[in-house]
Formats: sequence, C-alpha cells, structure tokens
Amino acid sequence: MLSIANLEKTFDDGTRALFGVSLDVAEGEFVVVLGPSGSGKTTLLRCLNGLVTPSAGAVVLDGQPVARDTLPRVRRRIGMIFQDFNLVGNLTALTGLGLYSNQITDISPLAGLTGLQLLSVGDNQISDIAGLSNLIALQELFISENQITDVGPLAGIPGMVKLWAYTNAIVDLSPLSGLTGLDFVDLYLIHWPVEGQRVDTWQALERLQDEGRVKSIGVSNFSPSHLQEIFESGKQRPTVNQIELSPFLQQRTIADFTRSAGIHLTAYCPLARGERFSHRSLQDIAEQTGKTPAQIMIRWGLQQGQTMIPKSVNPVRIRQNADVFDFTLSDKQMRLLAELDEGFRFCPNPLDQP
Repeated sequence: MLSIANLEKTFDDGTRALFGVSLDVAEGEFVVVLGPSGSGKTTLLRCLNGLVTPSAGAVVLDGQPVARDTLPRVRRRIGMIFQDFNLVGNLTALTGLGLYSNQITDISPLAGLTGLQLLSVGDNQISDIAGLSNLIALQELFISENQITDVGPLAGIPGMVKLWAYTNAIVDLSPLSGLTGLDFVDLYLIHWPVEGQRVDTWQALERLQDEGRVKSIGVSNFSPSHLQEIFESGKQRPTVNQIELSPFLQQRTIADFTRSAGIHLTAYCPLARGERFSHRSLQDIAEQTGKTPAQIMIRWGLQQGQTMIPKSVNPVRIRQNADVFDFTLSDKQMRLLAELDEGFRFCPNPLDQP
C-alpha cells in the first residue's frame, strides 16, 4: 500500500504547491496525475518519489517512509504527468481513472478506454457524455457537478452498478432502467439548494417518484428556509435531509428543524476527516469505552437517531466504523460530546445560501 497523508509543500519563496493531499494506492492500482501547468502535479510526483521533502504530511510505501531507494516501486504505482488531456486516450490498459476538477469540457478522448471499470470526471464543464457509450466495462461512474442533462449514452453499459450524478440537471432516468442494479433508484437527493432551482427540481423528483423510477426522494444541505420553500410548493416533504454533521459541527438550527419536521437526518463528514481525533475529550471517552475516536463519533450520531455515512478506503477502518453496535455512550459522555461543537466545517454553510 502506498499511503499519502495530508501532504503539503511550500517552497522557500513562499509558493504553496500542495495542500492537504491524501491518497491510498493499493497493490495493482495505478494513479495518473493530470493537470494544467502550475497545478502542483510535478511537485506531488517528486514528493512521492522521495526527490522533494514535503513541508508537512507523510508518504509511506508498505509501511516504510518513501526514500530514493524505493523509487522504482513507487513508479509502478504513480506516474504519467500530462499537460494535454487528449493524451489520456492512449492509456488503453487503464481500469480506473480520476479526472476530478480539471476544467474538462470534451471527454471524447476517453472513448477508446474500453477497459475502464471506474471513472471520475466530477466538477468539470462537461455537458455531453456521448464519448462514454463505448466504455462497456464501466462499473462505477462519477459525473457529478457538471452540466449534464442526458444520460442516454449510459444505456448500453451492461454492468454499471454505481452512478454519482448530483448537481446536474438530469430529470429523465429512463435510459438507466436496463442497467444492472438500476431498475429503480432507492433514494434520489437534491445535492445543493441552488437559488431559483429548488422548487422546479423538487417537483421533477416528485414526478420521478410518481413514475416509479425513484423509491424515496430527499434533499441535502437544505436550511430551514429552503425546506419551508419545499413544504409550500411540493406535494410531499423530503424523506431525508443530508448535511455535514459531527460532534465538532452540530448545525443545531438545521438539525433541530429537520427533526421537528419529521425528516430523517443523515450526516456526511461525520468523522471531521479525522482532524479532531486527538481532541482530549474524545480521546478520554475512547479510552473509557475501549473504542476508537471514529467509533465514538459514529456512535454519538446513531444515539441521536441520525444515519452516519463515514468514508474510508482502508478495510480495517471500514470494519471498525461498522463495529459500533456493541456499546452505548452514557448520558454524561453524550453531554461532553455535545459541548465539542466549534463550527468546524469543510463545506459551505447552507444558512449562507439565499
């Protein structure tokens, strides 16, 4: 395993090339680094190859810090610096590719990567995904935060079981009806309460539910005023409101209103990305219960009746995050956790969204 943890690099002249880069690359996986000039990709690769010392963070290969004598093994995991996105189409052996936030508008160069099983092209400027119709091996696709309206090109991909497509304008899911595991969508959420689009988008979700294409519909990052707007214009209330929530960001105004309206609360970033695991109160409770700080944070949310959706790629931590049903936090411990709220957030505050 090649592990990168919160890697940062600031040069002597004050230039900040890297900030908070984290990544785990398992044996057999290969990462392609893509980005325009000045994006820090060369600095990242030099840090990973032991040629540049990072200002903060760590790079570890199979349990040992990366040094120059490990360079050949690192190169088998990470490489390929690209200035030109079109060159990616030459990597026909790739099975996974991440191109998040690269200002890409045309994904036709990917049409020849017929072996791709996982593709992430989120947060770009893509409106047409016709180039993906040839990717018949694709199993997981992340196309969120683009300008996509038509998912028809995905209809011929037989084995796709996971699709992330939030913050687009997709209101017709019928092309996906033949995909394995996607005869219907369990839960369809509005990802962000965009001003001027909330009511129309909610009514589109209601139509999808009426047609039987979606089982449940909900929202994410909606404040009380956003929810009230839905209450007044829609036929039904959301099933779920998914918000950023942890002991260190409790968002009580939104959480209390959501619960009082009979809407289920789901917490993303429930572990605060691990950046508060060393907090003394959290450590004390972990020692008292014989659990990890992450397990304490998850259990805190569960005891309040909300769903917690922690994220990890580490098999050990994934199992630990699920092992939270054999203990209960005491009233005193819950009160201590309630006092940890410091507004520590990673995503924008929904209360600031008009």
